[in-house]
Amino acid sequence: PLSYHKKQMKKRLCPACGTTALYVTNELGERKAVYVTSDNEIIPTNANDNLDGFDLETIYCFGCSWSGTVNRLK
Repeated sequence: PLSYHKKQMKKRLCPACGTTALYVTNELGERKAVYVTSDNEIIPTNANDNLDGFDLETIYCFGCSWSGTVNRLK
């Protein structure tokens, strides 16, 4: 059903400031902008980006200094 699909695409929020603007980093300190779906899928904001080599265990917030796991997102 359509309602299920809509629910699945809901973006999770930073628990500190409430934004959906999140990022992940790699060993070189490079950042990739991502969002996290309600089923905890980490998706690059730019569809052409590849997350290979990026640490998906720690999510960072562009809006504030928060960082943590996807399970801590709202």
